Amino acid sequence: MALWHLMFHKPAFDIRQVKHLVWYIDRQGNYGGFPVSHIGLVRDTDEISYVDMAFVQEVGLTQPLFEQMVKYIFVITAGLEDAPRPLYFAVMQKDLTEMKVDYYTYPDHSIDLIFWQHLKDVPHVDLPKLRFKN
Repeated sequence: MALWHLMFHKPAFDIRQVKHLVWYIDRQGNYGGFPVSHIGLVRDTDEISYVDMAFVQEVGLTQPLFEQMVKYIFVITAGLEDAPRPLYFAVMQKDLTEMKVDYYTYPDHSIDLIFWQHLKDVPHVDLPKLRFKN
């Protein structure tokens, strides 16, 4: 079982985007093909929204696979999961440093992921179109 603690810095990430991420992954039932046993918004402060996601990690995570999975979080929070391929690849071609993502792996293999800012050069869905309100 893998446990990822996702932290979204405000105001870069609106709570509606974070709730959309939780809703989308919960609805899919998997994350990157790995079955999700739990995902939920666990805390929301003035500075950070916290999400915990537990999933069954059926294969070892290589660094490239890990990075692709992290980038997909950006795709979902931007509302681009069903966007045309060029928009999807605009996100996936970037590296984590450029995306302002920090992460820490613990001895139990759980991971803290901190998302500091959204990508400025990738279009986002208008927030009123997302399913959730503040």
